[in-house]
Amino acid sequence: MVLRATLSDDLRTVEGELVVIDAPGLRLVDALSQLETPTDDELLRRTFPRGVEEGWLRVEPAGPLAGHPRYTFYAILPQRYGAAGLVPGRGLFLNGLWHPQPVWGDAVPVLDWDVEVAFPPGTHGVLNSAHGTGTVHWQGRGERVGLAAVIGGRAVDIAPGVGTAVLIERGPPRARRADRLRDALREGWPGPGAPELVVVDTPDRLRLARPGPGVLFLSDRAFRLTGGLWRFHLPAVERGLLQAGLPIDDAFARELAAAALSDAADQTRDPRELLGWASWIPEVDQLLYDGRLPFYTEVFGETWPAWRVQDDLLDILDPRSPGTAVRQKLDQQFGPGTALRVAWPLAQGHSLERAAEEAGVPWAAIQAWRHLPPPVNLSATGHRSRSGTVIELRREGPEDVPSEPVPVVVQSGQTRETMVWEPDA
Repeated sequence: MVLRATLSDDLRTVEGELVVIDAPGLRLVDALSQLETPTDDELLRRTFPRGVEEGWLRVEPAGPLAGHPRYTFYAILPQRYGAAGLVPGRGLFLNGLWHPQPVWGDAVPVLDWDVEVAFPPGTHGVLNSAHGTGTVHWQGRGERVGLAAVIGGRAVDIAPGVGTAVLIERGPPRARRADRLRDALREGWPGPGAPELVVVDTPDRLRLARPGPGVLFLSDRAFRLTGGLWRFHLPAVERGLLQAGLPIDDAFARELAAAALSDAADQTRDPRELLGWASWIPEVDQLLYDGRLPFYTEVFGETWPAWRVQDDLLDILDPRSPGTAVRQKLDQQFGPGTALRVAWPLAQGHSLERAAEEAGVPWAAIQAWRHLPPPVNLSATGHRSRSGTVIELRREGPEDVPSEPVPVVVQSGQTRETMVWEPDA
C-alpha cells in the first residue's frame, strides 16, 4: 500500500491518494464515520471536547498507477478526545481511521505500507514509529497507520539505554512522567531485541493506552494520581508499551504477547485488595464497583475490558478476543505459564502458529479464540447429596461457540481449591 496525504493547516481535513499493490480482493472501508456516539451524558463529556461531531471519509477511484489500482480520498475529521479526532489547541490524534481502511472479507489484514504525510507548520507529526516536522515518511508492516499532529510538540527521549523510544508532548515538561515511562520500558521489555516506538501524549478520557504498530497513544492523565497511587496505572501502560513496540506484525499475536509478558513483570498490588478493607465506606464501595471511574477496566485489570465506547478501529471492523482473556484461557486450560511460553517465541520473531507448537498448544484452540465470541450465559447451582455437595454448571449459548475453560473456585472451611471446567464445544 502506497499512501500519500496532506493535512490542512487547521487539522480539520486530510486529502491524499492510496495505491493498492498486489492485493486482489481488497476492499476499502470508511471506518471514521462508524465511530460510536455515546448517549450517556458522562460519556459524552469524556468523548467530545465541544459537543457531538461526526467525521466522514470519501473514497473515489482514480486512474491506475503503473497498472495498480489508485484511489483518491478526502476526510473531514471530528473533534473527539482519544485517538479518534482533533482536540482544539492540542492537536490531531488518530490511531488509524483517517485513511481508507483495507479489509479482506470481514478481517483487517496486516499489509506492507509506504506512507508519506505533509504536516502543517507548527506541528510535530507522527506516523506509527516515525516522527518529525514537515513531511514525515514511514515504511513498515501493520494493520493500520496511526497519525498524530501535536501543536507545538517536542520529542523527549525515553529509551531505556537501548533501542529507540520517544515521547511526543507539548506544554511544560513533565520529567517525572518521562522517567516513569523509561523505567516501565526498562523493567518490562523482554529482550533480547530493543524497542522502537513513539509514545504520543494524548487528550484521552476513556482509555489509558491505545497501542498501534510502533506507536502508543497515551492518555495525558496517565500517572496523574495522588502519592503512590500512580502505580495502579503502571500495568496498563506497560502492556501498552509492549503492544506498541514488540516486533510482531499480527495485532492479535502482539496483544497476546504483551498481555503475557506484562503480567509476568507486574508486581503491583491489586487495587481491590488495597481498598477492600475500606469498602464499608460508601464512597470506596462506589469506587470499586460502579464502573464509572475513569480508566476503570485498566486500573482494575479486567480480563474482558469493558470499554464503554467502541472507538478503536478493530472494535469497529474486526472485533477480537482481548489478549488478556486469551492469556487467561491458555493458563487455565493448558497449565500456568503456558501463555508466557507462547509469548517468548513471538517476541523473538516467530509466527503465532510456531509459538503455539513450541508451547504444546493446539493451533486450532488459538484460532478458535481469536475472534470475539458471542455472549454466553454461565450459571452455577449447588445442592447437597449423600456423597457431599454437588455443583452443577450450565452453559447456554449458540451451538458453534468454541469450548472455553471456566475456572471454578471451591472453598470449604480453610480449604480452597480451583478446578477448571471444560465444557464441550
